[in-house]
Amino acid sequence: MIRALGVRRIKGFTLVEIMVVIAVIIVIASIGVPGIMRQRVNANEAAAVAALKTLSAASVTYRATHSSYPASLVDLYDPEGAQYIDSTLASGTRQGYNFTLSGDEDGFNATAIPAKPNITGTRYFMIDFYGVIRSSASGPADENSPAI
Repeated sequence: MIRALGVRRIKGFTLVEIMVVIAVIIVIASIGVPGIMRQRVNANEAAAVAALKTLSAASVTYRATHSSYPASLVDLYDPEGAQYIDSTLASGTRQGYNFTLSGDEDGFNATAIPAKPNITGTRYFMIDFYGVIRSSASGPADENSPAI
């Protein structure tokens, strides 16, 4: 039996094999990432609607103890007094949406606008003192927008 002198086989992957694995990973990622991003947008929009419901309930409760509805989000959160909402919502930003609230003795309305349109959310929302939530995909929602 004759053995070749000085020849050793090196075990490992070739460049072509590594490139094929990378290509497969890229294809899988390109299929999965858009779906994950859409689910995140859906979650942000659901959280925005829930926050508007919270603002509505807090505004009605505020009205029961004061002579008017709250003029802004700041009225609903007093660190040393009544706290109708949490500090995160009182700051005006939560889960990719910016919130505003305006009110007087006759009523209020609150809006939720995506912090980064088409990235953190695709729809704009608003709620009034009747408790009707409205949405718009083309810009800030108002009383003429369809109810959800």
